[in-house]
Amino acid sequence: MIHVGIRSAWVALMVAVALTPAAASADEIQVTMEASRVSLTATNAPLTDVLAEWARVGATEFIDADKLAAAPVTLELIDVAESDALRILLCPVTGYLAARRAAGAPGASVYDRVKILATRRAPRSRPAPRSQPPFGTGIPSPRFGAPTSGRDAGQTGADPSLAITPEEAA
Repeated sequence: MIHVGIRSAWVALMVAVALTPAAASADEIQVTMEASRVSLTATNAPLTDVLAEWARVGATEFIDADKLAAAPVTLELIDVAESDALRILLCPVTGYLAARRAAGAPGASVYDRVKILATRRAPRSRPAPRSQPPFGTGIPSPRFGAPTSGRDAGQTGADPSLAITPEEAA
């Protein structure tokens, strides 16, 4: 009976360790670049750390990256164009400007620097919409497509004197 209790405790401990989020470390971020393509793996790492590793490997300067939220990201990109990888990584920001590296300049990345624009903010509260007047009050709406002749013209409230006969329309 004691053997079963120890085994259950061991299983519970293993499950708890497996479900505990790991702290982000340098070995959880890997960036490789070759011929304007990038492979990137990040596990539960802050976006600023991912961009710092990109900067280290590709010799790219990320301007205002320190203003990004520290929310952890987990993603894996394999042999993706650098422009697509940047678009995916910087999706949470309002925008960014990426300057291409001059031909022959040293650096694995095709980008020399990336300026990150202000991050998205929560939308401002909008004023409450104006209440609509009760139905039937206020300025009447114009009627389009109302019958123009015959008995239907009188039933819709249209002025029969304004009705156009088919002969007049031709």
